[in-house]
Amino acid sequence: MSLHGQKNRYGNSFKCSLCGCHGHADLVASLNILGRLGDKEIRIGMSPSRVKQYWMVVTSVGNH
Repeated sequence: MSLHGQKNRYGNSFKCSLCGCHGHADLVASLNILGRLGDKEIRIGMSPSRVKQYWMVVTSVGNH
């Protein structure tokens, strides 16, 4: 399930429900993790619900 509540993974394939960007699900996930490397808001041990809440705010301003 995506941050926006829509299914976006089909086996090994991922497709963004907002922009249509697609690729291998593991590659997309690893690029997302790499992109968050310097993010000071997300910390080790942070609950998944808190990360989702944070990213809902970030993506609401045009990023995803």
